[in-house]
Amino acid sequence: MKFAFLTIVLATAQLTAAQRVAIRVPPDETEQYYLVSFDQSRTSAKDVERWMKFAENGYYYVGVSLSGCDKSAATRMRKDLEATRRINDELDGETHPPQLSAVVAYLSRQLRLQLWLGGKEIRFAETGALPHSDAYGVPACRSTAERASRERAEGGCSVIGSWINCILTSSAPRLGRYPKAHFKAFLNAKGIRIVKWEGIED
Repeated sequence: MKFAFLTIVLATAQLTAAQRVAIRVPPDETEQYYLVSFDQSRTSAKDVERWMKFAENGYYYVGVSLSGCDKSAATRMRKDLEATRRINDELDGETHPPQLSAVVAYLSRQLRLQLWLGGKEIRFAETGALPHSDAYGVPACRSTAERASRERAEGGCSVIGSWINCILTSSAPRLGRYPKAHFKAFLNAKGIRIVKWEGIED
């Protein structure tokens, strides 16, 4: 009787293991990707790719890359800004389960910051001016902004990176942290596991 029960348990375990597969998200050959395993009997690869768009370093986590401090750089960054705006619009139009509400709210805040910051980076590349408003911790970064503007007037372009980092640090309390526990619980409920994250810095 015990042998028969053990045989059933082993067969069930083998069947479950056979139903688990691993894919990389996004599927194309990018430098940054997630390796994700999932139970084919509970969800599909298409759904896994959709849910992983909401991951901490996923599709919706984007911004404008600072590529210089002149008008040619502004042209390049404007393309990044338009791409970020399209992704923000996609997120706004997403239909998501209530379990992901906290995740979507965080990603929306992050995208709004990136759109704001990208616009300021482009303006700086074109004119050398940085904002004097109270948005996103600007007051705490005012002295850095002044140094960045003086440096650009002299043909330099290094301090602007410090200003961007200052804004990101100052705005962190307002943005909050990515709700990892919510996302992990959602994936667990669907039989999805993140095996690893492969980033550029890895």
